[in-house]
Amino acid sequence: MSVFKTISEYKNELNKNGKPGLSMQLRLFVFLILFLLAVMSGVLIILLLTGALKAGEGEAKTVFESELEHISEDVYVHFGNISVQGVALSNSLSLSIENKMNDLGINIDNFRDYPQYLEEILAEQLDKLTSSLEKTKSSGVFLMLDATVNKNIESSEYSRAGIYIRNTEPNIINGLSSNLRFLYGPISLALENNIYILPQWKMEFNTKNAPFFNSAMNTAKNSNLALSRLYYWTDSMSLKDDSADTMLCIVPLISKDKIVFGLCGFEVSSMLFKLSYSPNDSKYNYLFCMFSEFKNNEIKSNGSFFAGSYYYYHSDFGNEPLTINTNQKFLNIYKQKNNKENYIGLHKIISLYPGDSAYKDDKRVLSILMPENNLNSILSKQNNLLIYCFSLLLIISIVACSFISKKYMKPVVRALDLLKTVNPAEVPKTNIIEIDDLIEFLAEQDEIANKIEEKKSLDFKNQEYIKSTLFIEFIKNIDTLSMAEKAVFNLYLKGHTAKEIADILCLSINTIKTHNKRIYMKLNVSSRKELMVYIKMMEETNKI
Repeated sequence: MSVFKTISEYKNELNKNGKPGLSMQLRLFVFLILFLLAVMSGVLIILLLTGALKAGEGEAKTVFESELEHISEDVYVHFGNISVQGVALSNSLSLSIENKMNDLGINIDNFRDYPQYLEEILAEQLDKLTSSLEKTKSSGVFLMLDATVNKNIESSEYSRAGIYIRNTEPNIINGLSSNLRFLYGPISLALENNIYILPQWKMEFNTKNAPFFNSAMNTAKNSNLALSRLYYWTDSMSLKDDSADTMLCIVPLISKDKIVFGLCGFEVSSMLFKLSYSPNDSKYNYLFCMFSEFKNNEIKSNGSFFAGSYYYYHSDFGNEPLTINTNQKFLNIYKQKNNKENYIGLHKIISLYPGDSAYKDDKRVLSILMPENNLNSILSKQNNLLIYCFSLLLIISIVACSFISKKYMKPVVRALDLLKTVNPAEVPKTNIIEIDDLIEFLAEQDEIANKIEEKKSLDFKNQEYIKSTLFIEFIKNIDTLSMAEKAVFNLYLKGHTAKEIADILCLSINTIKTHNKRIYMKLNVSSRKELMVYIKMMEETNKI
């Protein structure tokens, strides 16, 4: 009999008593999967704790903050420079016009009574206007006098003489003169200076639909502030018969005697703003900036400048003001009353005026915005990509676990299969220390078992002889028992227990134990079990 056979019998016995357990390969695969899930769960927890799954939000906020910072700085510098240039232009024009009037013998208080000199006065200012326009990154320059060439024309009370020159390509530095166009002013000045005339050209300004004119004039007349505190920026608007949206920097013309006799300034067109301040929307589609009036904690959308994804905000952006829902952790949400679309982004207040300006309460704000749905879609795609990568990694890992478990257990399973069919000594080594040790152990045990079988076969007769000799000696020793001991022994022969014998003989259990010791000693047995063996042999041989 081999040890292997004993193992097979033990396995068969297990199968009889219950269902077999999991295979080693399956156990290893399950262990690897559990280990993998533990590692992946740990990685997921780390990603959650470190905010990696919200990295898209952090990146978006960083982009918005960066765009807001550099665009707001550029706007502040650009519009501040135009304001400074506007004040300088006003000083230059005021002095030049006042000197011209003095040369003509005209008192600035009543220069309106000399319309025949207005064109001559304007002609001398043309070079100053064009040179100022060249120095300033703006889309236009203008001069408006508080007078009209013809008082007899209809609506003369609203008509004002002046010059308005527009640079059609303000983003081109060189070749400025080739891009100048006359919007308002004497046509003879345009022809003499080879300046093209725009189709919407008008001889004079109509202030009826330009409330900024009277407002700026009245503010300057009723104020004792310095000129540098009297310039004014309009909201985005379009002049009469002009489709282009513009913001005007308006500076009053003031004589030495503090007489306000006109306005001058620069224009920033919506196209110039768009070309100059469009945010980088290569990653965040429909990202745009908005330059607006800020009042009562609301952002005024009507009269604002936009730069960025023009199609979107032009088609869907309403005229209602934007209310702000501030979020300290992420981006702010901006809502319009009659617009289902919410916008998300950041804003920054930009001061266009000194603290003691006549217009110090006029606040502007620059906002970097995009539709909330678009941003959520982008963030969802980023998170979905992370989830897809995580899932793909999990699938690859499961396949790897299956491959590793199968590869690792292959020599083990092969060795165990061989043990079922051949002698352990014939099974080749697997180069797995534990399995090779087991095979070697089984081979040794099999060899030992064979030797034991041979020894049992050789010693069988001797064992039978020994058994018969001991039994004969046991029968002889029965006669050496005393009467009391024999009475106890006879009851053992009848199958009674020590307690039953004590009850039958009316003796204590301790007395029975004393008789037992003497019986064991005289019969040369070591225990009741051995005694019962001999009694069994007596029954079989009819010695009882």
